[in-house]
Amino acid sequence: MNVLLTGRKRVWRKEMKKKEFEFQNTEMYQQMIDYVSNVYTITKKFPRSEIYGLTSQIRRAGVSIVLNFAEGRYNKKEKAQFYKIARASILECVAAVDTALRQNYIEIANYQKMLTESNEISKKLNALIKKMEEK
Repeated sequence: MNVLLTGRKRVWRKEMKKKEFEFQNTEMYQQMIDYVSNVYTITKKFPRSEIYGLTSQIRRAGVSIVLNFAEGRYNKKEKAQFYKIARASILECVAAVDTALRQNYIEIANYQKMLTESNEISKKLNALIKKMEEK
């Protein structure tokens, strides 16, 4: 994959229009991948003393969002359960960025961006869960 570096942000070139797996082609998945990238970018600025604490926790929670979305591949009931786990991981990220803000590890602009993105993804997951749970 070709990567263009623009400042601190990486921009991935799309070499193929269609990905190999269905979930990779969704806007939701792409938004979640961007969210995880933001988590990693923000946590790079956390103090070294937090590497095994808050930094690790928020990164694992962020990755859990996208992994559970991808794993939701079976019947509707199982998909809904994986989506619920992904939603719970978003809430974990929110609690982590609240903590980071309180400790002055994160700038208010990044905090607000993370909350906005968390809310958007959570709403979309809620809609998917509702759809999966309909009879």
